[in-house]
Amino acid sequence: MSKKSQAYYKFCQDMATGKFSYYESDEVSDAVMDLLDDGNVEDALRLAEEGLKQHPNDETAEKLVIWMYIHNNRIEEADKLFEKYKNDETESTIRLRFSLAALHGHPKQALDSFFLALKSEKIELTEWVNTIDDMFESLPHTLLAPYLVKVAALAGTDCDSIARLGGLIMDCHQYREAAEVLEKALDINAYDIYCWQDLARCYLELADFDRCLDACTYGIAIDEKNPLLNFLSGFINYQKKNYREAIAQLDVMRQFAEGRLKTDLHHVPLDNLHYQITITYEFLGFAYLEIEELDKSVECFEILSEREPDKTYIWIQLASLFLLKGDSPKAEEYIIKALETNPKDTSAIAMSVSILTTMQRFDDALLGLKKLIRLKPHNANYKLACAELLFHLGRKEEADALFRKLLNSKPKRRFILEALHLYFSSIDDADALNQLEDLNRK
Repeated sequence: MSKKSQAYYKFCQDMATGKFSYYESDEVSDAVMDLLDDGNVEDALRLAEEGLKQHPNDETAEKLVIWMYIHNNRIEEADKLFEKYKNDETESTIRLRFSLAALHGHPKQALDSFFLALKSEKIELTEWVNTIDDMFESLPHTLLAPYLVKVAALAGTDCDSIARLGGLIMDCHQYREAAEVLEKALDINAYDIYCWQDLARCYLELADFDRCLDACTYGIAIDEKNPLLNFLSGFINYQKKNYREAIAQLDVMRQFAEGRLKTDLHHVPLDNLHYQITITYEFLGFAYLEIEELDKSVECFEILSEREPDKTYIWIQLASLFLLKGDSPKAEEYIIKALETNPKDTSAIAMSVSILTTMQRFDDALLGLKKLIRLKPHNANYKLACAELLFHLGRKEEADALFRKLLNSKPKRRFILEALHLYFSSIDDADALNQLEDLNRK
């Protein structure tokens, strides 16, 4: 939490007593900004209006109220107060005029005049960027992005503004243009870690994984424990099958996110934190699986199962891991939990069939296969597995009927054609083999 002004604490005391003290105009502005930083919009507006009552002829106080009305969508009240400033060309008025024009449904006109005000030096670059940032959600991003690119070209060596413009362009989903602007900022200041983060995100969105990894590497050299860059680098290394490197980097994100949960959460979006932890454990679990460290993979997915007990895929993965470890009873225990969360999940039923087959509970496995066929009647894989199991159980008439049904469905997959050829060769069925030959030629 950022340090608060004395006026902020005065306001808190006033709220406790139920009576406003006297505030200087600049005190009102300071306390309003602090309240907004806390997300306390209602009290910020209340104090701004009280400040105007105490200083009815103060332009700063009046414009603060106009600004608050704009951001609370009280446009008619903002228009009424702004009327007296409509011919004014001061910087604060230009900012308010732009915001009102955009909210009145004239974003292009607003952006044209706001851009000209910057070019004619009626408004400083920092304030121009601040205003766009404030109004970002109210502006059409496709329309806004080209203006941001043009302003970045005019920004000279103002690294902070160029970097912020690059971030805004990225938020407009114009990733290539954003990357060019961010690289310009980094040419000026190569130690801006937030710039490296945004650049890495842009290249990730562009699926340029090599450049994304380069941006992560440069950023991590500046901030070794940077969670976002380590996560992105870990993700790309995972995609590149560099699993051990991925694990080390993903673990940085895991430690960061779990650490945040233990701290003051006043400014932390809990949903985001939980998502970060979940996705990180998921990648870690799969990475450990790839390097055959099954116990560590199990540990990751068991933590996930505690965090997300309603997610079927986690229980399926745990069942699969224990099947790989040769512990069929434990695998069955987990697949039962998967089926409890979703009895019709075909992946869970298929895994159950695999476990039951391994345990030589063939009748139960057959019931599972028949359920899969009912759920996905056009799935040739399920029909083939069922036919082969029926044949293994000596139920040859049922197996034969299912093999012929498969043949008549004219399958195209090579492994199914090969399995059918093996079966019909074993019973010396020339007509069926000829039919298979025709399918192979197609």
